[in-house]
Amino acid sequence: MSASFGRSVGYVVSRWGEPTQTFVRREARAVAREGVEVRVFSLKSPRPTDLDLDVERSSLTSLVTGAVAALRTSPKVVARVLGTVLRRTSLRNTAPQTYAALRGIAWAGHGLGVDHLHSHFGWVSATAAWASSQVADVPLSITLHAFEIHTDERNDQFTA
Repeated sequence: MSASFGRSVGYVVSRWGEPTQTFVRREARAVAREGVEVRVFSLKSPRPTDLDLDVERSSLTSLVTGAVAALRTSPKVVARVLGTVLRRTSLRNTAPQTYAALRGIAWAGHGLGVDHLHSHFGWVSATAAWASSQVADVPLSITLHAFEIHTDERNDQFTA
C-alpha cells in the first residue's frame, strides 16, 4: 500500500473519528505502520480518537485565507474547480458541495504537505478531496461504499 500512496497521504473525511467508521482509522493505522505519513483533513470538527495523527482543524479564518492564497497562486484552476462543482451539482446539494470544494481549495492554498489524497467516502469528502487535488496537483483516490453507489440523492457527477 505504501508504494501506491508515496511517502505521505492525506485522508479526507466529513468528520474524523465517527464511531461508525472505525474501519477508516484501522486502515490509516495500517498505512502509518507501513511507514507512510498520514495526515487527516476533516470537513467538520474531528472527534477524539485513539490515533495520534495530524488532523487539519479548519476555522472560518483558515477557509478564507487558504482560499485567497489558492486564488492568488492558481486562479484559473480555482475558477475551473468551482465552475465544475456549480455546473454539475444538483440544486439541493449546491450549498454542501460548494462548501466542501471551498474547504478543499483552502487546504491546498495552505499547502497540503502530502503526496496523495484519499477520500474514504463519496459526496462532500470526495468533493473536497477532488478540489484540493486539482489545486495542489496531487493524485487522488476515492473509496465508495454501497450508500454512495446505490443512491441518486447525492449523485452530482461533478468529477466525471
